[in-house]
Amino acid sequence: MKPYFKIILFIVLTGQMSFGQSGDLYVKGKVEFLTGNYLAALKDLLVSKNGIEEQDKDYLIAMTYFNLKEYENAILYFDKDLNQHPNNINSYMQRSESKKKTGDFRLALKDLNTVLEKDGSYFLAYVELGNLNYDKREYELAIKEYMKALELKPNFEKCFYKTGFCYLNLKDTLKATENWKKIEDLDDFVEHEKIESILKTNIKPTK
Repeated sequence: MKPYFKIILFIVLTGQMSFGQSGDLYVKGKVEFLTGNYLAALKDLLVSKNGIEEQDKDYLIAMTYFNLKEYENAILYFDKDLNQHPNNINSYMQRSESKKKTGDFRLALKDLNTVLEKDGSYFLAYVELGNLNYDKREYELAIKEYMKALELKPNFEKCFYKTGFCYLNLKDTLKATENWKKIEDLDDFVEHEKIESILKTNIKPTK
């Protein structure tokens, strides 16, 4: 969500209610989450009531813990959310990322495969499978997953970016540059200066 949308939402919600009741604390916590005030959001969400309007409470708490980099706690609440909403793709995706952050690549992979069992066209699952293999330095497997993602979304530039680095690590600078040249604006990526240098010289820089 873009920052100005967060501000508008905050103004609308805070203008319509006071936050004295438990249900109000859920809305207050949700607004605090959307505006990045994660510690305050966690405090309010944990004590808010559970009701029909609060069906995403466990997911919000999980995401709050995730943003606070408390990944073990995040996993606990993603588990709770999935017990109630077993088809919540977002919970599987974020639980997978949380597990990856804790070093549990096997369970992270399991969650991503579950996503694809539920929706084989969910291209972000292939992207994350690529990222998972990239982090494990299994670059050829990562490339295969990025290619699957690109079949579903041909202009997803992050795949060209990461595929380029896969080839670079495989010492294939030519294929690395072929992928990076497909990116419209390299400035959007963290290592754009390194890529621009490689594109200019076509020589792998020394680390």
